[in-house]
Amino acid sequence: MKRYEGKVAVVTASAAGIGRAIVERLVAEGAHVLATSRNGADELAAKLGERCVSMRVDIGQEDQIIAMVEAAKARFGRIDVAFNVANGARLGTILGSSAAEWRVAFDVSVIGTFNCVRHEARQMIEAGIRGAIVNVASLNADVPARGLSSYSAAKAAIVMLGKACSIEFAQYGVRVNTLSPGLTGTAVNKDIPEAMLAAFMERIPVGRMASPEEQAEAALFLGSEQASYICGENLVVDGGWANSGYPDTRLWFGGLLDDKLG
Repeated sequence: MKRYEGKVAVVTASAAGIGRAIVERLVAEGAHVLATSRNGADELAAKLGERCVSMRVDIGQEDQIIAMVEAAKARFGRIDVAFNVANGARLGTILGSSAAEWRVAFDVSVIGTFNCVRHEARQMIEAGIRGAIVNVASLNADVPARGLSSYSAAKAAIVMLGKACSIEFAQYGVRVNTLSPGLTGTAVNKDIPEAMLAAFMERIPVGRMASPEEQAEAALFLGSEQASYICGENLVVDGGWANSGYPDTRLWFGGLLDDKLG
């Protein structure tokens, strides 16, 4: 398919994982892409050729987000669709965490995504573009787990951000939706202990992780004209996991999840 022929896209966290898979699929479908991450995506851009340009962007810094939007306009003339994939969080129980550790999750994942959305949407609206924005949250927005409280709360906020955007931006022709991946075969999940992986597989009805490419396909659907009447939704892509519950993550994180009461 060439759903994105002639389109211009911006993707954050694009050097690896789901973000990288989104960029690769966008280019394959005809888009020009500004691929960003904290350390850039030079290797990916070199692989994909002139349709892909790399840029260093830390979404925790609003001035860099503004520069990202301006760079896309300068290079390609506009932004038609944006995929906000970047996030940040700290592992820890509620009793064992600090407010500073929670701020990492909210300053990057929530405020960073908020700043991406509002600057991307403003560019689309001012240019009269009927665009689409896809934010990436997580299954954990709905399903809690020990040690992931700040991550889960931040992802839930991203889901609600998408819903709020939908009622404010739709009048301008800009759709905002959320993709919530379940367990996916990215680098962060490559060292899951065998016992923990077995516990996951017991709870995932399809019996395996998703691939980054499968998550990318769902994201591209939400950003495409095929989803032209979908607005403010949270698409959970988890192989049915949300229907069966979460294993005890102490099998994975061990002593890192000890409550610190002293």
